[in-house]
Amino acid sequence: MKHLFFILFIFFGLTVQAQETSFICAGATKILTANATGGTAPITYTWTSPSAVVTTGATVTANATGTYTWTATDVNGCTAAGTHDITIEANPTVTLNAVGSCVGSAQTISATGVPAGYTYAWNFGSGATPATATSPTASVSYSTSGTKTITLDITRIQTGSANGCSATCVWTKTTTVVIGTLTGGSSCN
Repeated sequence: MKHLFFILFIFFGLTVQAQETSFICAGATKILTANATGGTAPITYTWTSPSAVVTTGATVTANATGTYTWTATDVNGCTAAGTHDITIEANPTVTLNAVGSCVGSAQTISATGVPAGYTYAWNFGSGATPATATSPTASVSYSTSGTKTITLDITRIQTGSANGCSATCVWTKTTTVVIGTLTGGSSCN
């Protein structure tokens, strides 16, 4: 009687996810997680940041633009590597242009220095017509006198990463204007 013996060796190598690119807002941080599958546990991870700082563990905190490279090593010495590119959305320099005026007089307020691709959300404060606006420049008038606080939120949503990562960056700028009433003469303040 013949016996046939088959010996099957299955090698489970380490595999990694696709290279990732994501965005973070200026001043923010992002937790990056290495994801290697297969291999023989335990698996250890080593990260190298854009500034060449080396850390260990499956996660690292990203706070600089550049490529974060990680290497996974299983107990048998098998390795796999991956990268995660980070782009930081810089804080734009925004100037609000508003000049005080008289009650009921329309004035133009505008934001300068805002890069393309941002959305605008103005809030003109109490007594304003209109109360809000969504363009870089708006015409507003006030029905009451006093110091008015004008707030502008500019927002950019960054998307496009391989794994669906996105970032919503919002910067708020505030200014005040004084709305006067005409009490005599030819001007108000």
